[in-house]
Amino acid sequence: MDENALISALQNGFPLDTTVVSAVVGALVTTVFLRRDTSVKEFEKIKAGKFNEVIDSLLKSGKMSYLEYYKCNNFLKIAKIADKVFKDTNSAEDWKRDQQYNFDWFVRFFEYASSIGNEEMQRVWGSVLAGEINAPGRTSFSLLHSLFMLHQEQANLFGEICKFTMLDDKDLKPHLFLFVATNREMFARRGITPTALKELERLGFIECDFRDEYIFENKKILRTGNKQIIIKGNPDNDNKIKTGNVKLTHDGQVLYSVIDDKFKGYRSDVVNFIIARFLKRKCTVYINGRLV
Repeated sequence: MDENALISALQNGFPLDTTVVSAVVGALVTTVFLRRDTSVKEFEKIKAGKFNEVIDSLLKSGKMSYLEYYKCNNFLKIAKIADKVFKDTNSAEDWKRDQQYNFDWFVRFFEYASSIGNEEMQRVWGSVLAGEINAPGRTSFSLLHSLFMLHQEQANLFGEICKFTMLDDKDLKPHLFLFVATNREMFARRGITPTALKELERLGFIECDFRDEYIFENKKILRTGNKQIIIKGNPDNDNKIKTGNVKLTHDGQVLYSVIDDKFKGYRSDVVNFIIARFLKRKCTVYINGRLV
């Protein structure tokens, strides 16, 4: 039986009020920890979603080390978070969709996530797991590796820079507006320095250019909160819209999608600061259709 078939078999055995998250977790625990001499009773516990009972039994029988037990417990906590996120973002009829999963991704996820004991970071990993189950292929191996290397301080910094984002009005893609080169003191007070940003760049979440600014061409329509913001480029500079010194990579955009909403809410002071930077660069700005 291949892994997708195992997931399907487990999923069909779970009660209707559980989700595919339980099936994926069950398949992973079965593949990684259950051996051929494991009793049928343990497999039945897996199908019943009694994962903690299974790992307690494996520990007592000597078939699981204390380190494996610690890691599996961390993973189960993350999976519980993922289950809630998945339920909150999917209707009941969506739970039984016939998805094909890359089981290697889940094994890699387990290897990384099982070492995460910090509750705040576990919430991030839980959202990543829910996102991949909901949309297979969404999260790269490189993001898993970078997320594993991410320290809490760096995670806090990423959250801080995400306060300076607006969403593309068309596809809701997040865009950063960090004018670090020209406003160093203001950003430094928030802990946003070129040195700190370079650490996030090395992890693959952002790209930085402190000698020049990234640009949009001609016109950009953005959204933040209930405000639509239209920016038209400087006609004296080929209609360019200079957007600051930092932009999110694809992995950074995925990470943005799963961080706590407290970092992504509308902030009038931030929006006013960004608009002032556009005006200083001789762009034309409209907010909800009104010229600024």
